[in-house]
Amino acid sequence: MKIVINKILEKLDIDESAVFNIFAVTPSIEKAISYLEESNYTIVAQDIDSDKFVQLKVMDILYLEYLERQIFLYTKKRTLIMKDSLSNFSKTLPNEFVRISKSTIVNSLDIKTFIAQKNGNLTLETLSNEKLIVSRRYVTNVKKALQNSND
Repeated sequence: MKIVINKILEKLDIDESAVFNIFAVTPSIEKAISYLEESNYTIVAQDIDSDKFVQLKVMDILYLEYLERQIFLYTKKRTLIMKDSLSNFSKTLPNEFVRISKSTIVNSLDIKTFIAQKNGNLTLETLSNEKLIVSRRYVTNVKKALQNSND
């Protein structure tokens, strides 16, 4: 197991290392390895403020919206834009990303709280204090994603 983790750290270009004495590879261990592998996956998008194209780690995305045939990517520090269809782009996203409406996908690891509404929708708050509406149709997706992140 030590070899696998070292290879992941090398791919991620991380100088830090850790040694784990693992007797069996459990689903939790597999999930941790998968997360380490996915955390370095990057895309290229255009910064709205500077119009420069930048490389962005996908796991830095808090949420994304599809508006006017463009995908707006929101991080803690900036907003970026890219041209792609939401259905096409969503296929490349890690499992931590969950659709909350027809045009919005959120990183489930960045969900801080959520509140049920009388109409069946949810209002969720991200770690960056953004409030997003989860439409009734996608409430089950959010609950599953949050449950999976706790497993």
